[in-house]
Amino acid sequence: MKIAFCSSAAIFSCTAVLLTQSAQALPARSTTSLVASQQQRTAVAAPIPSDLLKAKKIYLEDKSSSPDLYAQFASAMTAWGYYTLVASPAQADVVFDFEDQPLSIAMVRPSTQIVLWTIGARPDTPAQRTQAETDALQVQGLVSSIKQLNGAPLTPQETATITPSKPGKHGTLVVIIVTAVSLAIAATIVLLLHGRGH
Repeated sequence: MKIAFCSSAAIFSCTAVLLTQSAQALPARSTTSLVASQQQRTAVAAPIPSDLLKAKKIYLEDKSSSPDLYAQFASAMTAWGYYTLVASPAQADVVFDFEDQPLSIAMVRPSTQIVLWTIGARPDTPAQRTQAETDALQVQGLVSSIKQLNGAPLTPQETATITPSKPGKHGTLVVIIVTAVSLAIAATIVLLLHGRGH
């Protein structure tokens, strides 16, 4: 069996070659098990940046074109009482940028302006709802998602409004690194096991 060598810059391509070569050299049943095992290894949840978990003071930045929507969000965050809302970004641990096109929250580290995490409103298909009712549900979804991010307990109603969230640049980079390392380790193990078999 040929062994492919590559630089760290080509780690994804190299890993794919190694896995392909190993899969071709193994019996069909082992190949199936390898694929299932690899899928489990690469299902890595993005780690939540420590900045968000430690944050106690936040600044709400209104970047929307809807004062009413922003007021609903600010009111809901104040009512929750988990964070202390401060008067300027310089005083905040994290800045929450509120936008309405589309409706979302970008959580930003003030010192570097790096987006740590984003939460988007769930697309809604109104079922005899007014626009005001739809807006209220989507804002509630944003707040519920922020609560979930912090491990706060949710009511069934809040859980039903959870909206999509994802890491910003920081979280995405970590996931890429973890996935690359996992793939490389998996390929190395397969090659070693296959070599022992001979």
